[in-house]
Amino acid sequence: MKLFIIPAFLFSLISTAAFSDPVNEYANYKVDNARNRTSSMIKRGTVRTEVLGFNPEGENGPVYNTNIEYDVTIQLAGRQQGEEVAEIPEEFFSPDFIEKLRQEGEIHYPQFKIRHLGYADATNMDGTSYPNCDKVFIYDIDMQQASALKFFQQITGKALATPADEVEDVEVTALITESLPVLGAAKIDISGVARGYDFKVGFDYLTP
Repeated sequence: MKLFIIPAFLFSLISTAAFSDPVNEYANYKVDNARNRTSSMIKRGTVRTEVLGFNPEGENGPVYNTNIEYDVTIQLAGRQQGEEVAEIPEEFFSPDFIEKLRQEGEIHYPQFKIRHLGYADATNMDGTSYPNCDKVFIYDIDMQQASALKFFQQITGKALATPADEVEDVEVTALITESLPVLGAAKIDISGVARGYDFKVGFDYLTP
């Protein structure tokens, strides 16, 4: 599942669940087709994330291996399915991460930059409300390293008949809360540009 909308990092770095062993936690997301959130070329879609296990000897430090599985239908390209195991840094699963972001306002990493935009309430498509979520903005993403975003990059490239590496300027806004598993994200909105075409897609957490 190389290339689609959320860096292996994205879906993980927005994780704020209380620091406990997240192995076997999972979270499901569905595309919101409201025109203000999702481009018309994206007809429907789901994403499932699941923490598979902990690796204390990752290339850049301890990581949680997290499976990201997607099933998306795109106009012209049809149904696109796949999955990829992403290595998510251990620190993103700690509540200390979001506290640090609140205090500093912005944190820079080699793969991306993340900014705290304050707080907002979220009400999802299924009617579930999540009050006072942290609103975060992820930008300046290195698409070569942010592997979780790569599967969206690939699908968008197919849909617009353009090379995947021409999908650029990807940015992510997310509403996150400690009450949700794995990612902590109630809503995730991603936008970018592919061969001069602007695209966007919004995901809502699905209550089990």
